[in-house]
Amino acid sequence: MKHLTLISFVAIALLLMASTVQAAIWVRVEPSKIPPNEKVTIIITATSGNNIIDKIVVTDPDGTTYTKDYDPNILLKEGESLLEVFGTGVTEWSPIADTSTEGWYSVVVWGYSPEEVKMENKFDVSRYFFVPEFALPSILVIVVGFALLNIKHKITKKHL
Repeated sequence: MKHLTLISFVAIALLLMASTVQAAIWVRVEPSKIPPNEKVTIIITATSGNNIIDKIVVTDPDGTTYTKDYDPNILLKEGESLLEVFGTGVTEWSPIADTSTEGWYSVVVWGYSPEEVKMENKFDVSRYFFVPEFALPSILVIVVGFALLNIKHKITKKHL
């Protein structure tokens, strides 16, 4: 009985994974983390068939919404991308874009393919940055330091 229940759960999980639907558009935000008052690029890519992009809505941590409404709407064919810049001082947004508030910003793209499509992504505005270029050298210095201490310890232990 236990085996039959386990097999049933596995079958249901496999069916759910097999029935996932591919999104008609894909939204990326680059870079995903910026300092205050900087800019990000919102990249919208049509992944299946023709897609109509109606508008982009960005919501800041305080709840203020910034909208870029396309009139006429933009048609993206499969594989095509649309790039939009969002950040402090970019005037194409209503109201004028502002990234002076620290926190997570939500990006929502509204479109049609042919049914309504809503894709979301986020980016972070923060004064605190982790610089990945310094991680590897730091780790190497630590590893080499511990290796040298270990060698020194073994040498001094042999002479005792």
